[in-house]
Amino acid sequence: MNIQQTASTYIHSLQSPLTLTLIAGIGILFSLLSSFAVYSLSLEWIPLVLAFSIGGIALIVYKPVYWLYFVAATMRFILYDEEDGFSIFELTLGLSYLMTLLFWLFWYVIVQRKTLVRNKPDMLLIAFLCCIPFNGIIAYTNGVDPVKWFREIHNYIFILYYFPIREYITTKKELITLLAIIALAFMSLSIQNILAYKRATTDAKYAFQLIFARSAARVNSVYFSLCAAFGFVALSYMKKNYLRVLLTMFVLITVVASLTSMARTSWVIVIASALFSMVFAPRNNRVFFTTALITIIVSTIGGVMLFGGKNVGIVKKIIDKRLSSVGKLNDYSYLTRVNENEVALELIQQYPLGGNGIGKDKLHYDLVIKNHEYASYIHNGYISLAYKLGIPMALLFFSFLGGYTILTLQFFFRSYDKISKGLALCCFLAMCVYFVSNIAGCVFDIRQGVFITFIIIGLLNTIPNIEKSLHPDGELSWQK
Repeated sequence: MNIQQTASTYIHSLQSPLTLTLIAGIGILFSLLSSFAVYSLSLEWIPLVLAFSIGGIALIVYKPVYWLYFVAATMRFILYDEEDGFSIFELTLGLSYLMTLLFWLFWYVIVQRKTLVRNKPDMLLIAFLCCIPFNGIIAYTNGVDPVKWFREIHNYIFILYYFPIREYITTKKELITLLAIIALAFMSLSIQNILAYKRATTDAKYAFQLIFARSAARVNSVYFSLCAAFGFVALSYMKKNYLRVLLTMFVLITVVASLTSMARTSWVIVIASALFSMVFAPRNNRVFFTTALITIIVSTIGGVMLFGGKNVGIVKKIIDKRLSSVGKLNDYSYLTRVNENEVALELIQQYPLGGNGIGKDKLHYDLVIKNHEYASYIHNGYISLAYKLGIPMALLFFSFLGGYTILTLQFFFRSYDKISKGLALCCFLAMCVYFVSNIAGCVFDIRQGVFITFIIIGLLNTIPNIEKSLHPDGELSWQK
């Protein structure tokens, strides 16, 4: 049997240079990960990291789909930003995610000797990750702390989670289970955000207090707009009444959470997603979808009036002002981001090929706080990647995402199964939300963003598996 062969036999039998490069990369990452764990955590917490990792490894070997369910159920702890930074539990969980993922790559490629790369977007991602270590050299020469650099680049490794999702979510039941777990995780995040905002505005008397209370909500607003987009599309395809009710509640909660984020881009995306879903909804579902949409709008307005109390008038003025300021060129927030982007573009021109290094701070003037600020974060994902990684690596990453966006359209137009067609449309709209969100904020390389990436692309890659399970003896619809 293959598993009983010796390690040397495996290594000599591997002929692909890409595979050998991946193996070497995994070894380097294991070393970096161990160093980071020892540096960041007290030694007494290392056994806890190992315990989580060993449990995940056991699931990988014996029931890998349960490992994916565990990650989906617990990722909400990683995605919620604590005010004081990561807790020990969150660090432990994040490190165990990385260690189990790296073990899975070793198990899949070396032990089971299976092919990881199946298409051009996969190849582009692997090429992008293999180039990441060279950015470390650039960052170090530009004065970036190696620990800070590693803390930022390890986010990209999470994207590889879409490979096991593609491999192990193979039936309709497994897909629905995974979607239900993800929905519950995001719903709990939405409720937590709403309650945090409510607590922060209990004694608010002025508009600025309601606006700045959004900092109490610790989850990136793109999550709520993305969940609402997914929910709208799912509502437009759903037939069973009890699922319609549950989905309507899910969308309602995520829309309210988006409202509390005070993020104009998120509001515009939610509105556009609702209109998009209405246009592409099957004809026999449009009446229900319109009814559900009206219910969500009325419930949201009713909730604001009921719980807003004396602040209802102020909230209305804030919403009107923030929506009316979209696209205006005299908004301080907009002008600050223009300053930020201009500084970043000048630095890109100085270092167009290799970038300035991940984690490299830049100095720009913030018109909101009336002061200069050092920060590596840039409120434009496209400029941010080119600034940190250089134009060639940024194009590699954008090509990877663009390749899978094209595949969403291919699956949508060529699939005849309703679940496949609906999922493909969900993924396409999610990718559009993803690309638009990165115009007003960098989502590409933060941990919330990379989780979005592997969830969307992982779900998209399950479509061939689901169709194969539904039509085991026939040609897959998307291959016709």
